[in-house]
Amino acid sequence: MKKEKCKKLIIEYLDFIKKRDNIALEDLKERENRENYYQYFDKEKIEGMNVEEFYEYIGKLWAMAIWGNKKYKIDQLIEDNGFEILKSKISYLLYDKDILENRWDKFKKQVKGFGSAMMSELLCYVYPNECMLWNRTAINAYKNLEVSSIPKHDYQLTGKKYIELTKIALEIKNEIVNIYNKDVDLLFVDYFFWDKLRKTEQQEKTEKEESVINNKSYHDEIVEYIKNIGSLLGYNTNVTRKIKQSGKIADAIWEFTVGNIGKIRYVFEVQDNGGIDSLIVSLMNASQDTCVQAVVAVSDEKQILKIKQHCNSFEGSFNGKLKFWNISEIENAYVELSNSMEIINNALNINYDK
Repeated sequence: MKKEKCKKLIIEYLDFIKKRDNIALEDLKERENRENYYQYFDKEKIEGMNVEEFYEYIGKLWAMAIWGNKKYKIDQLIEDNGFEILKSKISYLLYDKDILENRWDKFKKQVKGFGSAMMSELLCYVYPNECMLWNRTAINAYKNLEVSSIPKHDYQLTGKKYIELTKIALEIKNEIVNIYNKDVDLLFVDYFFWDKLRKTEQQEKTEKEESVINNKSYHDEIVEYIKNIGSLLGYNTNVTRKIKQSGKIADAIWEFTVGNIGKIRYVFEVQDNGGIDSLIVSLMNASQDTCVQAVVAVSDEKQILKIKQHCNSFEGSFNGKLKFWNISEIENAYVELSNSMEIINNALNINYDK
């Protein structure tokens, strides 16, 4: 980490908040309110929450700011995991006596649709002196400070890695305390990241493109991105349908109802360790559905080229519906769309119950 650069930015940030005491006091009050709200709960209170209380508990998270209809997203979490199970898993993550590394890994493996940003935010509110908030702001901050070995994908953020990253945030916290001569916590560090380091200053280094082939965790992460993009665009993505004839359940579907016309759908298949021929057959069968507007083969650039070559033998069999989407484009689209929706929702003060 570039410690001198970090120290310089800390001095600038502290000087800024000293000159604008009113803003600093508002931020401090907001931090206190958030911490007090989440620290009010314990294992029993979480497991005893009703649905309305759970909507508020999850809806308050900054990680939910991208969702205009937060209730829809929370309903998805409940449907995918089961309400009682979901509450039990959250109480385990936050309050179980097992070590944090194990709690993180077990929760992430067992709970669907609950990403690292949401997990770390809850941990940071409950344990603000021990757990950092890991989100896009923190990722960009660490990139700007040239921290090494930052996880590129969410599935790579294991419990062990989260603890390593938190140790760096604790170093930054201690530097702030030394300069500020006031006690602060890791939520204060997050505010510092937001104000001084959230915008990347340099182009990403060219890295070897990763593949979803034989990588179930990455495959599932891409599927989740596709579903989230569709939800942000207004499609119903909580749809589980078998592809006609093949019987395979599609990886992701975007569905929308248009007046008297009926439903329109987009079907996505993310290439994994299965053969290309089986992927083509699934997409070909899906394309025969009159409600389906497009069938999309999702993979890395190299694999997409192979799929296109195989599809040359089946020209005309997809009714002109076959499309291709590179996984790197999906990740970029999700980040950009999430940023835009967060700005819009904050500007309009959209809440989960509206």
